[in-house]
Amino acid sequence: MSMDARNLALFLKERELAKEVESGTLACSYEVLADRDSVLGAMRGFGGQGWVAYTDRVVERLTAGELSVDDYVLFAEFVNGARSLHVQCLGEEWRLDTIERVEGEGMLLRERRMAIGGGFLHYEVHWSLERSATLPCWRPSAARFVGFKGED
Repeated sequence: MSMDARNLALFLKERELAKEVESGTLACSYEVLADRDSVLGAMRGFGGQGWVAYTDRVVERLTAGELSVDDYVLFAEFVNGARSLHVQCLGEEWRLDTIERVEGEGMLLRERRMAIGGGFLHYEVHWSLERSATLPCWRPSAARFVGFKGED
């Protein structure tokens, strides 16, 4: 972690603005698939645990092996160790983003979002330092789903 990142991480921790701050970055790749069976196969092949928004309901805390073959996936997020899979329906095709935590410059902060039905969805957000002609500025550049937690 660069000196700027260390100083910011210390600042955030001291003021209890961020509980978990670590060095690292997120590597992102994607593919576009045109049929539902390919999407379900890719999700099953990825494995892990996550949530899925179908056309008529949202299902949380399911494994990739528990995916419904009869329903239409609108959105989904799964985590499997240091890798996450984000799925988004784009009309007649789906975009599948694979995001992996790797060593690198920048900071990773844990954030949480309220989940449907209680508890929280947790995300790892990569912040990078943008240097401009005026002022350097830390900005979020990527995020990945990292799991579920209770009301912590």
